[in-house]
Amino acid sequence: MGELLVTLIVPPVVGVVIYIVIRRIWEREENSASVVVRRDPSATTPAEETSTDS
Repeated sequence: MGELLVTLIVPPVVGVVIYIVIRRIWEREENSASVVVRRDPSATTPAEETSTDS
């Protein structure tokens, strides 16, 4: 009886754990992809860095 319960319970639990891990990895990749798209502040042109209002 114990083997039957293990056979019925373990696979769904393993599936849920794998789903959560893959989902977190997927979300982290999406977030890092949006960071790459953002403009780097150090990549400004000289005209944007200085002001002519002396």
